[in-house]
Amino acid sequence: MVVRKTVKFEGRGKFFTILILTVVLLMAVVTVVMASVYGFKDDSAVIIVVISHLISIVVIVYSAFMVRDIELEEKKRKLEGLEKEPVYPVEFHGEYKSYVARKLLFIFFCVIVCVAVTGISCTIGSRDIGFFEAYEIIFNHIRGVRHPPGSLDWLDWYVIWNVRLPRIAAGLIAGASLAICGTVMQSVLRNPLADPYTTGVSSGVCFGAALALVFGFSVTTVVGKYGLILNAFLFGIIPSMVVAVVSRMPRSTTATVILAGVAMSYLFSSFTTLMLVSTGVEEIHKVYHWQIGSITDLMWSDVRIMLVMTLIGAALVMFTSRKLNLMMLGDESAKSLGLDAATYRMLCLILVSLMAASIMSFTGVIGFVGLVSPHIVRMVIGADNKFTIPGSIALGAAMLLSADLLGRLIVPSGEIPVGIVMSFVGGPLFLYFIIRQKKAYGERVS
Repeated sequence: MVVRKTVKFEGRGKFFTILILTVVLLMAVVTVVMASVYGFKDDSAVIIVVISHLISIVVIVYSAFMVRDIELEEKKRKLEGLEKEPVYPVEFHGEYKSYVARKLLFIFFCVIVCVAVTGISCTIGSRDIGFFEAYEIIFNHIRGVRHPPGSLDWLDWYVIWNVRLPRIAAGLIAGASLAICGTVMQSVLRNPLADPYTTGVSSGVCFGAALALVFGFSVTTVVGKYGLILNAFLFGIIPSMVVAVVSRMPRSTTATVILAGVAMSYLFSSFTTLMLVSTGVEEIHKVYHWQIGSITDLMWSDVRIMLVMTLIGAALVMFTSRKLNLMMLGDESAKSLGLDAATYRMLCLILVSLMAASIMSFTGVIGFVGLVSPHIVRMVIGADNKFTIPGSIALGAAMLLSADLLGRLIVPSGEIPVGIVMSFVGGPLFLYFIIRQKKAYGERVS
């Protein structure tokens, strides 16, 4: 007689089952509310319902994958008596496609969010342009459709293409770049608290910007807006280069690198503070407003520079994703597998510094994107950088653009800078992740 044992949904199983029911309920509530308020006569109401349904479908499918994997995992644990050992879907014959599909599904979900938030952001402003109308204008521009200057169609095109889209593109690029930097820093330093600013680059950038705003000083002959940007970029590289040199010193460890970055941050912050206490109120206001982080007033020429640096950095990081995985095992393990850990860490620090400085020179300091997004991605799809990097890119872009949209919706007559919104949202969120984290960094989270 064969006795069948039922599999109990413990922890994660209950979570994903409740998640499915909650999402279905929210989907129904959103549909009823939009139908009663707008009657589906407004483009925005229709698109909100469509987006909510798409997101719900993605969440439900992902949760179904997770519930099935939990069932298989619990069955194997009970059969083998390994109650505490993690079991990966890839260990089951024929489950590898499910293992990869779940990761790709998460990335696809983040891309959908980016597309949806981009369309909604295009509709916000003094000129009333609908969601579908905004995308129609974008597609027509790509196809080469032009309108007579001064006409209403031309005015709509100008507002979308030259006013709203550069800001949106800057948000997507900045979020993606900072997320890449955070993923790399946490991998090479094996520290979940590492972020793009661990090397002190943010303090250097702020000091360079303050020099230009307070004294009009520039290390180049360029003046004005781009003089400030170059100043911020070049001074942001200085502390990072010092930390990179320290990482190559004998008996240098990851803790040494982090502490060197903290020391450089305090040093350059003291320079900036000393400068501000000896200047006027107007200059202090300019420096403070620049430091809090914003993506307003950016043009396509700014976006192109940010995009080039981000694409180069993303390509290099993706190309060496396996080496990042080795770095997460520790220096000794990486060396035993043929990787020069110290040299690779130094190169990664230089790359991250260049990417972060190139973004902050245009946007100011925007925190928590590079810190929180890699955590969320690792919790959802694991620590394999082959998937974590593109997942962080998509999630970082979605997070920053959503934060910017939220800052514009909260204050209808103005806006809250995206740096402040990210701090409000990222702080409590990161605290939750720290409390929830149960295993060592780099391991699969139950």
